[in-house]
Amino acid sequence: MIRALALCLMLASPAAAQQVQCGPVPYIMASLMGRYGEAVVDEHTDARRGAIWQMWANDTTGSWTLTATLGITTCIAAAGQGYDGQTVLDLIGDTPA
Repeated sequence: MIRALALCLMLASPAAAQQVQCGPVPYIMASLMGRYGEAVVDEHTDARRGAIWQMWANDTTGSWTLTATLGITTCIAAAGQGYDGQTVLDLIGDTPA
């Protein structure tokens, strides 16, 4: 979990890094789907760091969440309102593989 948190802190923007929350993959996924009605709309694998980035969104409410998964831990790197089609790379930039 510490590696996942460190990954999120390294790659997230300073404002987003202050709000990082991590947990087991199933717990975070269930929360995003159940509580916020979000689904994965984009995914990017960062082979260099071994992380899987996912953009979750709810087209009806406009909520969105950016997650980073490393092993069995997922961290919420950023979240907000007003989803309008942005992708993982729109938020984190292109991380070299």
